[in-house]
Amino acid sequence: GALQSIEKDFMDLIQNIPAMQYLPVWMRSDKAQRNVNVWEVLEKYAKRGDNKTKETSLPKVDVKHTDTSKGLAIMKERFANITPSLPYFEMLKELRADKRSEGILKLLDHLQCVATNHKDEVDGEHDVTEYTIKRLIRLCTTNDEGSRLGGSMALSLLLKQCPNIDPLCVISYGKRILANNQAVDEKQAAWSKAFELAALVISGRVREKECIEKVVASLLDLRKSSMVRQFVTQTLALIIERCNIATVLSVVWTRLRAVLKDPEQYTPELLYLAVKFQTAAGAHPKKCPSDVLKFLEIEFYSESILDLMLSSIYETVFQLHPQVHIMWEAMLQYTFGSSEDPAVVATNFKAFWNKFIGAILAEEEPEERLKQFR
Repeated sequence: GALQSIEKDFMDLIQNIPAMQYLPVWMRSDKAQRNVNVWEVLEKYAKRGDNKTKETSLPKVDVKHTDTSKGLAIMKERFANITPSLPYFEMLKELRADKRSEGILKLLDHLQCVATNHKDEVDGEHDVTEYTIKRLIRLCTTNDEGSRLGGSMALSLLLKQCPNIDPLCVISYGKRILANNQAVDEKQAAWSKAFELAALVISGRVREKECIEKVVASLLDLRKSSMVRQFVTQTLALIIERCNIATVLSVVWTRLRAVLKDPEQYTPELLYLAVKFQTAAGAHPKKCPSDVLKFLEIEFYSESILDLMLSSIYETVFQLHPQVHIMWEAMLQYTFGSSEDPAVVATNFKAFWNKFIGAILAEEEPEERLKQFR
């Protein structure tokens, strides 16, 4: 059940990734894939049997040692615990979801078995667990087949099931791995960080203020990269929706307050965050300071506010993308949830419709613009 929940969260995130920004080169040759959802392409290759992850037999590891060499004896013990898990890492690269999930569960079962046999809890200092975390982070640095998704899902489930692992050590490992891997270009490094941070958030372990501050700071820094902006924005929204409102106010609102106060400066992603934040804070008005209460009074479906955001919202329908921008679904949910009175909802939706669809229909040649909206 926990793995299914994690997989759903990741699927919600990756459905907005353009194939051309994410897929490995050998899957990008077909220009028809330019406008499709990345996971549709991956699943297509899985069904065709084009998965390039080949079955590999496990190499035998024979570490010679003598009873007088304590160091070699320790090495043998360490690698004896790691070796059985190697096939499971290969399974994480699978395009088929069932194979990937099987590999994740077997990997975690192995870790638990090692911890039990050694009468030691799985924690951030345990050799096998540290190796596993670093190996999963390395999977996040590559876009080969299902590696990035498999690695991040496994990392998320590991954090969820092992509360003794410090989430901050995962961030530290990730920075060191990217710093030492010169083969990872800027684009792949951005995706690696994005999936790693998403794994932390989805695991439910980003709870303490210090951890939230580091994760939020990293996500906001990543938002500067346009290719991961929607993915990162959705991850920030998960923090807003799932974390304690007091911490969200002190960490997220403090960092975004200046830009969220002025709808005229909104990008589509900021509008998405504004809607999510208003929904979360609106459920706890008594805990909100005066500046947040003033922010809650903004009605994003009103014509005056829509006028301010018109240009940035129009921008989203001309982007080369497999899905509509995340902002659209958030705005429609927000508009339809604006009141319990159907008449009020109808009025608010009418304003939204008139500004975006009605205005296009009134143009002399609306076909091309409508095609984009469809």
